[in-house]
Amino acid sequence: MKLKHRPLLLSLALSAAVFAAGVANAKRPNTDIDYESLAGPTVAFIEQRNIDRFDHVDDYHMVVYASRKNAYLLTFNSICRRYTLQDPMVIERTSTFRLYPEDRISINGAPCLIKDIRVMDVNQLKAARASAKR
Repeated sequence: MKLKHRPLLLSLALSAAVFAAGVANAKRPNTDIDYESLAGPTVAFIEQRNIDRFDHVDDYHMVVYASRKNAYLLTFNSICRRYTLQDPMVIERTSTFRLYPEDRISINGAPCLIKDIRVMDVNQLKAARASAKR
């Protein structure tokens, strides 16, 4: 079978690939922000009932929001490669009510051991993200 519109099909395939790459790149979090410098002192734990949502930073960090005004930076002991927040996450805790640095978050079945938990200033975080988008 001969394809009459082979150049058109090739062009459409290339356009779709470029578009998909752009969308994937847009969903990738901005790593130009130095989250370590925005983080404050280390805390012993986070109350489990206060955890509101998670935010992907990079392969070694995750931001946990306890409310609109409270956030924490989780640092992992080892790399948690290319996870997204759509991936299945299981919090494996040593306590039923608190998240400690010794606990693990399993993402896609791969355990990510929490190294430390540090307080973050939500207003500084929002300002840094807003300036990074410009």
